[in-house]
Amino acid sequence: ELDSAEVLFRQVLLRRCGRQLDFLFGYRYGRFSENLSIDASTTFVSGFATPNGTVSQVSDVFSSSNEFNGLDLGFSAKTRCQRLSLELLGKLAIGATQSNVSVTGSILAGMMLFFMFFGAANVARTILDEDRAGTLPRLFTTPTSYGIILGGKFASVFVTVALQATILLVAGRLIFSIEWGRLDAVVLLTLVAAGVASGLALLVISLTRTPAQAGAIGAGVYLVLALLGGNFTGTAQGSGVYSVAQKLTPNGWLLRGWDTTMRGGGTGDLRWPLLVPLGFAVAFFFFAVLRMRRRFA
Repeated sequence: ELDSAEVLFRQVLLRRCGRQLDFLFGYRYGRFSENLSIDASTTFVSGFATPNGTVSQVSDVFSSSNEFNGLDLGFSAKTRCQRLSLELLGKLAIGATQSNVSVTGSILAGMMLFFMFFGAANVARTILDEDRAGTLPRLFTTPTSYGIILGGKFASVFVTVALQATILLVAGRLIFSIEWGRLDAVVLLTLVAAGVASGLALLVISLTRTPAQAGAIGAGVYLVLALLGGNFTGTAQGSGVYSVAQKLTPNGWLLRGWDTTMRGGGTGDLRWPLLVPLGFAVAFFFFAVLRMRRRFA
């Protein structure tokens, strides 16, 4: 797509015997933009880990634009002989061109969610250090309820993961010009994703005794969720077992939300991609509190 506009002022320099020479000066604006959309669809007909009939769809959108703003200078020469006329025009634009490149892809959001899982696990692992040091068992002997104590741990993990995700979002926008979508939708998806990652990290910690166990079990859980949810393949859709499994994972719903947002959707289009992962986050935290209560009873 090519667009151009200019505003010119004309000053007569010479006018004699049907001949005229004008000096032109003004402002010129030009814009050239192009978009490239890549949609890949893969149907699995046989395989060990992927059910037959599963359809994986990956969509990426690349766009670039170049804008020019500058000073327009030139000359116009006219000559007339009876009913015939001839005009020669020469112009030169002097200015600056600004180039912008943007990338939109569901795989980018999938990698960020996968990073948030491990980021939350690293922060939550400090709970096991407190357990080994004896400070956590003594804390549970106080009148403060288990829910409030673990709520404080959840808040620390949540804030850390949310800040890490914010840095990734801002860096992606400023450095790589990634179009994440509308600000309100991006904020809600980021906060819900941080809640899911924090709740799941606490649940994994409640089921393990040492940092080594937490690292091994957590890595396995996060990898399985990423494979089922489509973090590595973009937006995977289709009938069959894989589609059902994706809807049973919180990151699968979050990826659907990110795909909708990147395509211009707003908060009104994200009801289920926000509510379902939020329910997962609440359930993860509830079972983590229940497990800790039994563990330190």
